[in-house]
Amino acid sequence: MMRLTTLFMPLIAALALAPGCQAIATLEGEIAEDPASTGDENGGASLSPFLVNGSVDHGHPSVGLLQSSMGNCTATLVGSRTVLTAAHCIGNNNRFTVGGRRYSGSHVAVHPRCKLNIQHPYCTYTNRVENDIGLVVLSKPVSNVTPSPIATRSPWVGQQLVLVGFGKTSESGGAGTKRMGPNRIAALSSTKIRFDPIAGSSNLCNGDSGGPSFGQGSTGEEVVVGVHSTKNGVCGNGGHDMRVERYRNWLVASASGDIRLEGQAAPSDPSNPDPPPTPSTGNAGEGDSCMTQGCKSGLACTGFQKQDGSSLGRFCLERCSNIGGSDPACDGDEACTSSANGGICFASNRPQTGYAHIETDSGGGGGGGTPPPATATEGQSCKHRGCVAGLHCTTVHTFFATYKYCMEACSGVGDPACDGGEVCSRSPENKLVCFLSTAPQTGFTNPGNGGSGGGGGGGSGGGGFGTCTSGGVVGTCQSIEQSCSGSYVSGLCPGDNTIKCCLPPSGGGGSTPPPSSSCGNTKETAAFKALNAARVQSGKSPLSCDTKALAAARAHSQDMCAHNFASHTGSDGSSLSTRLHRAGASFSSASQSVAKGFSSGTSVINGWMKSSGNQQILLGSSWKRAAIGVASCSGGNRWTAVVVR
Repeated sequence: MMRLTTLFMPLIAALALAPGCQAIATLEGEIAEDPASTGDENGGASLSPFLVNGSVDHGHPSVGLLQSSMGNCTATLVGSRTVLTAAHCIGNNNRFTVGGRRYSGSHVAVHPRCKLNIQHPYCTYTNRVENDIGLVVLSKPVSNVTPSPIATRSPWVGQQLVLVGFGKTSESGGAGTKRMGPNRIAALSSTKIRFDPIAGSSNLCNGDSGGPSFGQGSTGEEVVVGVHSTKNGVCGNGGHDMRVERYRNWLVASASGDIRLEGQAAPSDPSNPDPPPTPSTGNAGEGDSCMTQGCKSGLACTGFQKQDGSSLGRFCLERCSNIGGSDPACDGDEACTSSANGGICFASNRPQTGYAHIETDSGGGGGGGTPPPATATEGQSCKHRGCVAGLHCTTVHTFFATYKYCMEACSGVGDPACDGGEVCSRSPENKLVCFLSTAPQTGFTNPGNGGSGGGGGGGSGGGGFGTCTSGGVVGTCQSIEQSCSGSYVSGLCPGDNTIKCCLPPSGGGGSTPPPSSSCGNTKETAAFKALNAARVQSGKSPLSCDTKALAAARAHSQDMCAHNFASHTGSDGSSLSTRLHRAGASFSSASQSVAKGFSSGTSVINGWMKSSGNQQILLGSSWKRAAIGVASCSGGNRWTAVVVR
């Protein structure tokens, strides 16, 4: 399953198609800028779908273009100031264009249990896509557009929906115009809607991310039933929405009630709402509950919520005036943030939901609740508080910033405390913690890239733990539960039985690529060796040759030659996943890059390395095997690189 891709071009082009990209001309060939990934709901999802077979939409005025540091997406006005979209669309500097006007975001709310297969400032990195939903609250109300209501009733299989989005119309482009088209619900899970490819129906592609699927509501009016989240492989091959009605309570709480529900009139501007009922007397101090008494002068009674979206209670926070900027009332990492009762000082390292506290799922339970706990639980921030027993406060670096989270303690290799792909790993604090082995190990020192940016050297999981030396040969240390790839030799690192030393073959150095075995004919082997050389140079492990993936790659290159095209989709409409299955390949996730016109294996690898999206795919830390197939024809060589795990 692939993610809506338009959004993530700046950082995750390797996992999702870059928005609106065309093929990039090089000195001797053309590179398809949008890598193709394949997988299912358990991994390999590609962000940012778009509408295939859709027509230009001159209606649905509530649907607009959302732009942020994550790229371009689609979003829907569902309140006077509240915009509904996918979580993966929300970044920094959010701007929403609707009704011919552009509005700036004041603060955002991302579902506290959001999980993505990309690095994201507000979501947990996993191999799944879950709870991909969020809100952007605008700095001022939209006066010339009526918000769309969200569904409160459950959808059903076979229900006819209208999909709307600004995404591409095919793998080759067409993004930037609002389009609409029909499709029917193929299947439902507890939180997702699945669309299958149906002849004549519309489907998702890059740039549709965050857009709505409209259905008929109880009063006959269109309601937002789903939010576009992922697409399956290539554009038009189906996709998934998040079920809006499942998140109703969380959405209403996060928007402080500024959500139009099915059957209701549009809400009025909440920027100056009637004050919440508070007693006429009270001396509650900062952090105290204001459910039964008022706050002291200079404090604002502010609503908080649990992780599940239910009310945690109302507490007194210090007022400030310079929203979005520096304010002397706010200290530490607090920022002056907009709330229903004006500016409040709120910790700037948290997602700025304004007044929805998303770091705790305990405490209080509604009226008369207690403030967030003094200690954090697993996965919660520990920047300003400790962790509960059995957890360690661990530094984690992401593409955006450095964070500190509570992670489960472990004792060494095979500790049952580590599950779901986690490995017992040593943290920068010199503690053993359970860390997801498929994620870029950016939380730990990585000699390949300095340890602070998107993963890197040290093996299949990307997690470097320092260097090691044996017989004068320098290698890299990594979790003992990960393998030393290719011809690298494994040995324990001195004084620590939780990490091992991966040494290159005798006579090699840590930065010298190991000799690669042949993988196909002369041109294919040259490309395969050049790919491994590029991986080792960037601090990644070399890949082994997958002969069945080679058969699939070669067949696709021959198909592109025979039918004179260059695309991730076969002439028969086949996807990468289909071609791998035809070849009998065994894989849990796979991606590919294609190109035409390059004369040699070295030149095509150089071309792919100049394309940010293809580079991120081919240098991905989680891949285990690879193959590159080539076919020669009058229109120039056709190349297909396939990486699998």
